[in-house]
Amino acid sequence: MSALSHCHRLVLSGTSLESAITSAAFAHRSPEIRSVYALMANGESLESACRTIAGEWTDRHRASPRERDALIALHVLSFSGSEGGRVAEHLEALLVTLNDRVHLREERTAQAAQAAMSMKLLTWLPLACGAWMLADSASIRSFLFGSVLGWTCLTLGVGLNVCGRWWLRREVSAC
Repeated sequence: MSALSHCHRLVLSGTSLESAITSAAFAHRSPEIRSVYALMANGESLESACRTIAGEWTDRHRASPRERDALIALHVLSFSGSEGGRVAEHLEALLVTLNDRVHLREERTAQAAQAAMSMKLLTWLPLACGAWMLADSASIRSFLFGSVLGWTCLTLGVGLNVCGRWWLRREVSAC
C-alpha cells in the first residue's frame, strides 16, 4: 500500500502514472509494482502489464486477501493507464478502498478471536460446573449414574456440548 501511496503523491504532483510506477518500483519492495515495472521495462504498456499479472493471479483458485487486494490495485492501474482521466482520484479511491478492506479484515479477525474465546468458555464452564456438582453431592451422583433419566441427561448434555463446540468452531473458521 505504501507503493500505491507513493504513486498517488507523484501523480498529484504532476508526474505521469508510468513514471510514478517506475519510481515506486525502486523506492518500495512491493512485488506487484516491481512486476508491473519489469513488464513495462520489457516494452509492454501499463495496461498490458497489469492484465498479464492479474491473469496469472486469477488462474489460482484461492487467492490470499493480499493477492485479492493486489488484483483490485492492478485493475485500477490498468484502467487508469488505458483511460487516463483523473488518475489521482482513481488512486485515492483505490487507497481508501484498500484501507477499508484491511480494517474490515482486522475487525473480522478480532471478532473471530472473541467468538473463539466464547466457544472455549461455553465448552469448559458446563463441564467444570458438572464436575464440581458431581464431586460435591452424592445425591446428584446417584441420580446421574443410577437412573435412566440421569444417563439421558448426561448423554444429552455432553452431546449438545460437543455439537455446540463443533458448530462454533466451524462458524469461527469461516471468518
